[in-house]
Amino acid sequence: MEYAHLRNIVHRDLKPGNLLIAGPGKGSVKIADFGLAKNFALAGMSGMTASGDEGSGTPQFMPKEQLTDFRSTKPVSDVFGLGATLYNMLTGKFVYDFSASADPCVAILHDRVVPVGQRGVSLPAPLSEVVDKATAPDFRDRYQSAREFSRALLGALNAAA
Repeated sequence: MEYAHLRNIVHRDLKPGNLLIAGPGKGSVKIADFGLAKNFALAGMSGMTASGDEGSGTPQFMPKEQLTDFRSTKPVSDVFGLGATLYNMLTGKFVYDFSASADPCVAILHDRVVPVGQRGVSLPAPLSEVVDKATAPDFRDRYQSAREFSRALLGALNAAA
């Protein structure tokens, strides 16, 4: 994602299904489906609706600012998507508590993010802290770039090793 962000491109739909593992043992991941991607430096009108429909991303991996102001989505929103994807891969659950409403947008708008440590999965504390920071409801509390998130994640993994 850092490569795209350095070129002013924000993906806006990062989720497990859009990450492809490139061959066994190669250790690289390819990002797919740039259908909702946009040059955030030139952001103009978008097709976002208040319902969070298919044209706006996947609610289970979407930060609040993407729901409330889709056309102004920045790289920090992709950091949330990456963090929510990692969260899902580590826990098998979504970052939001969707139990209180049939409409996933309600959970997003009310910041119903469940800290990863409350999902019943034993993770090293540094890794939990990185995941929780990447999925912070307020974008100002998140890692501000894919590079910053990547460095923190590698540091947490190295500390746990």
